[in-house]
Amino acid sequence: VQSELEALSTIGRVTVSVESAGVKDDGSEGIEWLEKRRTGTCLYRVTFDTNAGDLPMIAICGDPNCAVNHRSNVDGQGVQNFQRGVSFLPYDNKNSTANVTLVQKSTSVAVSGDFALEFRGQRTGYLPYTSSAYDVEAALEALSTIGSVAVSRTAPDENGGATWSITFLTELGDVPMLTADDLDMTGTAVSATTFLQRQGVFPPFNSLDPLNGLPLGSAAITDLADLDLTISKLETRVPYYVRVAAVNALGQGPWTMTTPPYVAPTPFRPGAPVNVSLAVLDATSLRLSLE
Repeated sequence: VQSELEALSTIGRVTVSVESAGVKDDGSEGIEWLEKRRTGTCLYRVTFDTNAGDLPMIAICGDPNCAVNHRSNVDGQGVQNFQRGVSFLPYDNKNSTANVTLVQKSTSVAVSGDFALEFRGQRTGYLPYTSSAYDVEAALEALSTIGSVAVSRTAPDENGGATWSITFLTELGDVPMLTADDLDMTGTAVSATTFLQRQGVFPPFNSLDPLNGLPLGSAAITDLADLDLTISKLETRVPYYVRVAAVNALGQGPWTMTTPPYVAPTPFRPGAPVNVSLAVLDATSLRLSLE
């Protein structure tokens, strides 16, 4: 019973105990209890360990064909409407009955409310706990302290909680942690936390790329009247990072990354020719000119 219930996407972890009705609590057997043992009466006690809030009653289905779109009134607890049930559990006595009774209501509360994220002193507005990956990505990229990010989101768990994975695409190296504000969230023991999944690695300047063996070097610009530099003989579609520092008689200053911090050389089709002209050269020839 436990494994069948936990296989449902709407249920997390449960604890199921089985109590035979043939023995009294004190271990003795009375006539009524012996009769229940003879008829095979059994009690399954199901405790929801992770589902929070006022949960709907479990519905009992006595027909293998009722596992889809079945409506059943269970022990006066109201109508249950469920789309997918557990596998039909075998029981030999076709005249048996099954009832569900509420032993104790849950005192916990499911997740709800809003959260906010902060990075390098700037924070997003409050985001609903149901925010999509796109919503979180857009909110982060609206901050001036973050460039581009990629965000993915897990499916909600049994209480509506989820995990967003955020990859920094333009922030390089060991970036500071995001912090989460969960003061506007509600629920039993609810929290919004951040954790490091994988440490960022700063580009290997002035070295060899250990993965691709690409030569990564440096260049000095000495003509202060012409501060442009063309970097040639690069690999197509490989991202290159560039940083710049000034040097004088006292030494080198701090590095500054380019904007954007990296670019991948990409082949592209040529643009349209300009200044295209056609003229008669002689009785049998034309001259085509273009730039």
